[in-house]
Amino acid sequence: MTGRLAGKVALVCGAGTEGGGLGNGKAAALAFAEQGARLHLLDRDPAALAETAGEIPGSTTTIGDATDPAVLREAVSACESAHGGLDILHNNIGAAVQGAAENVTAETFERGFRLNVTTALLAIQAAIPAMRRRGGGSIINIASISGIRVLEGLAYVAYPVAKAALSQLTRVVAANHGPDGIRCNVILPGFILTPMVERAVLGAAGGMTLDAYLAKRSAAIPLGRWGEARDVAMAAVYLASDEARYVTGVELVVDGGATLLTG
Repeated sequence: MTGRLAGKVALVCGAGTEGGGLGNGKAAALAFAEQGARLHLLDRDPAALAETAGEIPGSTTTIGDATDPAVLREAVSACESAHGGLDILHNNIGAAVQGAAENVTAETFERGFRLNVTTALLAIQAAIPAMRRRGGGSIINIASISGIRVLEGLAYVAYPVAKAALSQLTRVVAANHGPDGIRCNVILPGFILTPMVERAVLGAAGGMTLDAYLAKRSAAIPLGRWGEARDVAMAAVYLASDEARYVTGVELVVDGGATLLTG
């Protein structure tokens, strides 16, 4: 189907892919555009942002760091000015901050929360008034299966704990703002092959090569393979669309069945 988001306006936070390639934010922006949405894109990396915007005719952009609430307010205001409103907020900003439970510093742990949870909260705070003016909207947060499972061999604590908190933030927002017609859901990607895998996950995987890590994880996924950024993006399209008009406060796991197994 095409045109599932026709007439809707989406703000994608974290729309660029640092260093190139196709990350979850860029994939979501492209999928929203394919389905007829008008796009406003936010990223702190000017080159990555320009690359995504260059593939979406008519898109507008804000360059800035989403840990700054003024940047989020500016992005929402620019989106409304350019496109007449805001219907969809896609929160994709996050980072796998290193540090095991026994030695992570308080500063590093708090940085992990700021990147993975606080940025989403700030974006939601900025977006809610704009969505109220439209009579409702859809907020989509991107968490991780690491927020509901402990992943063997990945020696970090801030990221999974923050992603678990993001899921609870989603439920709170969904409950509090359902009367405003605002839905809030969270996607939990599993093993998705994006540039983040090599840059961040392998840094905590005990020195394994990329091929070895991919093969090890594939063996533990019932579908027998890693997912792609577009798999997450199409789940976001569903949650953003009117097809999900009665879906809120939900954790949508996109993992090929990985969390079904305990072995």
